Amino acid sequence: MKRILACIDFSPVTAPVLDAAVELAQATKAGLTLIHVVVPPTPVSYGEFAPAMPVPDMLPEMRKAAIVQMQREQARLESEFGIKVATVVVDGSQPSTAVLEEASRIEPDMIVVGSHGHGLFGRLLLGSTCNQIVHHSRWPVLVVPSVKVRELKPFGAKRFAAKV
Repeated sequence: MKRILACIDFSPVTAPVLDAAVELAQATKAGLTLIHVVVPPTPVSYGEFAPAMPVPDMLPEMRKAAIVQMQREQARLESEFGIKVATVVVDGSQPSTAVLEEASRIEPDMIVVGSHGHGLFGRLLLGSTCNQIVHHSRWPVLVVPSVKVRELKPFGAKRFAAKV
């Protein structure tokens, strides 16, 4: 393994994604590329007859803040874990498409992505970046569950757990 691409969105699932990506990079002596997709704010409409509220162009500020956060993370990972880290910040209204385009450019051996655990309704309403990446990727994808999902016990775990 030479290159791992880890998707970072600065949400609570970012820490477990980084943990998994760093562990994998250390074990395989691979380089790590962190990608963050800056999604432009979408105009909000308050009904069929109300025009969409204009959204100020916050993209340059969002991009600048993302670059600063990514550089901090890069420095921390390189100093704490001794791995080579590259960062990429891209703009895109569809994060999954942006991630897969970057993957096509760098040809990673694996993509590491977090799952937010929004549930069926959330996936139907919002779609799922993780789901899109898994189903459209040419590369293996490691899905890291959110803290919320990892804290859930499997069905029947208490009833069938071995007594120690």
